[in-house]
Amino acid sequence: MNLKQNLIITYSNQKARELKKTLKNPLDKVVTLSAFVNDFFEKNSFKTLIKPIIATSFIYKTIKEEKIDYLDFISQNSDTLDLIYDFILKVNASRVELSKILKDEKLKAIQILNNKYQEFKYKNNLVDLNDILKLAIDGFSTNDFSKYEKIYLDNFEIKNIKFYKSNLELELLNLFSKVSTPLEKTANNNSSAKLYNLEKQPFDINDEVQSALKLARKLLEDDENLKSSDICIITTDINEYAPIFRLYLPKYELKGFDSKGISLKLFNNKKSFNTQVKSAYENIDKELKLYEKFCQKFNINIDLQKTKEKLINETYILEDKIGIELTEANQLIGLNKEFEHIIFIGADINHFPPKRSDNFLFTSQIAQEYFCENNYFENSLLQYEELKKLAKNLYILYPKYKDKRELTASIIIDKNIENKIDISSIKAKKHKIQKEDFLDSIISQDFTKYDGLDVKGANSNHLSASQLGSYAKCPLKYLYINKLRIKTPREDEDGFDVAQMGTLMHSCFENFAKRVQGDKNLQIEAFKSIMFDVLENEYEKFINDPANEIKEENIYHTLYKYTLARGLKDDKEDGLLIKFINYYDEKKEELNYFINSEFEKEFALDINLEPYEIKDKDDKNYFIKGYIDRFDNLENQVNIVDYKSKKADGVLQDKLEEIKNFKDFQLGLYSLFATQKYKKDVDSYLLTFKSKNNHTMFARVATNNDLIPQNRGKDTGVLFDEEYKNAFKANIFTIKEKIEQGDFRFDSSDETYCGYCEIGFMCNKSLLSKGKIDE
Repeated sequence: MNLKQNLIITYSNQKARELKKTLKNPLDKVVTLSAFVNDFFEKNSFKTLIKPIIATSFIYKTIKEEKIDYLDFISQNSDTLDLIYDFILKVNASRVELSKILKDEKLKAIQILNNKYQEFKYKNNLVDLNDILKLAIDGFSTNDFSKYEKIYLDNFEIKNIKFYKSNLELELLNLFSKVSTPLEKTANNNSSAKLYNLEKQPFDINDEVQSALKLARKLLEDDENLKSSDICIITTDINEYAPIFRLYLPKYELKGFDSKGISLKLFNNKKSFNTQVKSAYENIDKELKLYEKFCQKFNINIDLQKTKEKLINETYILEDKIGIELTEANQLIGLNKEFEHIIFIGADINHFPPKRSDNFLFTSQIAQEYFCENNYFENSLLQYEELKKLAKNLYILYPKYKDKRELTASIIIDKNIENKIDISSIKAKKHKIQKEDFLDSIISQDFTKYDGLDVKGANSNHLSASQLGSYAKCPLKYLYINKLRIKTPREDEDGFDVAQMGTLMHSCFENFAKRVQGDKNLQIEAFKSIMFDVLENEYEKFINDPANEIKEENIYHTLYKYTLARGLKDDKEDGLLIKFINYYDEKKEELNYFINSEFEKEFALDINLEPYEIKDKDDKNYFIKGYIDRFDNLENQVNIVDYKSKKADGVLQDKLEEIKNFKDFQLGLYSLFATQKYKKDVDSYLLTFKSKNNHTMFARVATNNDLIPQNRGKDTGVLFDEEYKNAFKANIFTIKEKIEQGDFRFDSSDETYCGYCEIGFMCNKSLLSKGKIDE
């Protein structure tokens, strides 16, 4: 019996799924062009498809072996290697001469890499994506299409928007066009959706996502026949919006999924019964074992730990398709689905059309001219037209502000949309507030541990500069945070707190310094590349560290990352990290290229406040311990630098007053340690890059008056002489004694600290009149 079967070639998995649902003949075969090519390769070649990490590792090896000075700044794990490899693939797929795009040193560098890469593939019987496309083109006539009654070719171009990614793909499509029939497009009778805005425009991106979910909730409540699958939320940037979408779904008691999926890194170090997660980790382990073999076989070096992190970061786990879908507008182009409601978020000028950032190898114009890349404006215009065809009702949302900047609607969106919809009646799911015993303490006339007097069991065996300062400013706050371990409630969507921001910034400074330490040949462009890599690595480590209790990365986390990165890869206003680079570039000779510097230097003092050498991690015989951000042991003096993320454009008198009046112990402790350990002048200071200038030293403690410049007749620092040192030590011993006596009463001597106190909402400032008189 001869069963009829047709072959249909289409451009995306989404379109393939849609076509399969509408097939008249269930035997018809629907495949994407890339699936056809892969299948042909599997059947007709015994060569091995090269892994990108093998290619980039070979490129790095070639840069070093061929001594390509133009690219000498690139490190082994640099993202720039991926950029170069992607460019080599694009150039070869477009069959374009490199000299049409590049010139001078850049041209020579890429020519060497491309030639060596081609030799490497040939020698080791490897192929890349271009090679398997060429194989499919050259062997096209060998295909047995006789088993298909008809071959249908989908339209790979709509209104100048291309769905093929290279000239090689176009070449294969032209071959198919000679043996196929164009696939007829199903008519969509819905000419244009009814357009809506919200009565109240969302404030920011978080409010925007919540508004979209409120709207979805309202639509479901108002129409009992409406299903979740009848609503689709479309975003202009799935990477940015998906984590926020997932975060707020439970708040509005909705189920949903997104086309991006959940990053595997969020499952890192956590037990999971999800078979996809287990399988993903198993596959990564197999990949790494394979890379180990390749390292030996091809004589290349791969940082397997970094590669594992990268594979985890790039792997996403798709959720069950239950509830409301969040996907990108470009996923719907060319489809014939019909939705009752589409909610379009991110319809602001920043997102739509998206901005393409040029790189050092090619511009957006070159990408359009040679690499079959679509014009971003035309592509976005088509997406918007398609949304209006696919939806009966289309709701347009965008936020008023992003990062304190006012936003406007995209120029693509219809102006003066008359229909408005009110979602103010939709409320979030309510959570009960747990009553803690410290609330009972506030209304009680009896003293409890929360009131700070006669606290039992408090000890002061081990203190730090921050603990001493915390007690000196407000003993009650010190009790709550350091002894009772009461944390301020935080919303997961808040992003990094101030301490976390500082920690991430510090780790970037520290690791950059270690990377450049002692290298006298590096210049500013190399510094930028190194710092960018450091930021990527440190950010990922920080986000994934369970100790930081970050349940899920959100927009505020990435915004802070962009704040740090500004100026490293773009021409935006300098961020904190490039200011640090400029600072180092200016002072590298004076600092002897960090050769005599230590970073995160541990120091300790014994009970007599003399330097103590900690023997091992079990040694607890110190009294005070801490870490110094940077310790420059120079020829004539010791520089001690503590990096701060505080904004300062000059000396901060309030910080100097705190140091003078023993409310801040940090620089004093560093100086006390260094003056006893090293017989040199010591200059300790606080350094910030959050400044109108490149950097600002805004407080200092020094052993020599010559190290303390004057500003308008006032000292810009505190002199660490015998008198100050003795008073400094006496204050430390007083705090130690009070802690051991259990005295943590509220200090009302300076209420300026109350304004931004994190326990202010639970502090009863009338505690002093609670039946006991302060002696």
